[in-house]
Amino acid sequence: MTVMRLLLAAARSWHLVLLGAVVTIVVTLQVVTAPGVYFAQADVVFLRPVNPAVPNSLSVTSSSVIATASVVQREVSGGPAASRVVSEQVTIVGEGITAGERVRLPNSGGQWANNFDRAVLDVQVVDSTEESARRRLQRVVGEIDAALARRQRDAGADPATWIRTRLSPEVPTIRYLVGERRRAAAMTLVLGGGLTCAAVVLIEARRRPGGLAPRVMARPQLMVRRLTSGKRLTES
Repeated sequence: MTVMRLLLAAARSWHLVLLGAVVTIVVTLQVVTAPGVYFAQADVVFLRPVNPAVPNSLSVTSSSVIATASVVQREVSGGPAASRVVSEQVTIVGEGITAGERVRLPNSGGQWANNFDRAVLDVQVVDSTEESARRRLQRVVGEIDAALARRQRDAGADPATWIRTRLSPEVPTIRYLVGERRRAAAMTLVLGGGLTCAAVVLIEARRRPGGLAPRVMARPQLMVRRLTSGKRLTES
């Protein structure tokens, strides 16, 4: 369909175009005026016992400390990470979550292999207010400490040899994040316009079957008529 035919079809379906324009504008305004979120991130670092000479089955080597961090992560999160991201730099906000938390063991491996070389749990929280984000972060960090202590207590380790945790930074910063409003508005307008045009083309196709390309369809028919008429003249 050429641009001129699309414009003519849009004129015939002006009510649909008007509806699409109104919906697109309303959605664009909602995207532009959408409030931001409060985001906080902190690392819970797992530290080996102060006196490594005292045996502790949970922290004999650094790899066991990493394994312990992984076990705690699964217990706090209810299982392994729910989603895999292309880069470890992608935050929970970048995944489109506006209220929630995520605890993961940083993976320094590539696309085809995992490599967990740090006994650290990356804790990220996001919420609609600063206070609720702070409370959510404190609750998750408390759950990590409680799960770690329970694991070591159940293993019968001497409290003097327990693995400890440290929050880094000690006072996490809570940031207010707002998305790229201009890009979001532009993409919304493009998407709304595209869907409106697609609806116009669909209605035009149903209104005029084969009318989207009448010239293309007419040429084969004209050729058949010419060949048929020529054949009849030859036979006569």
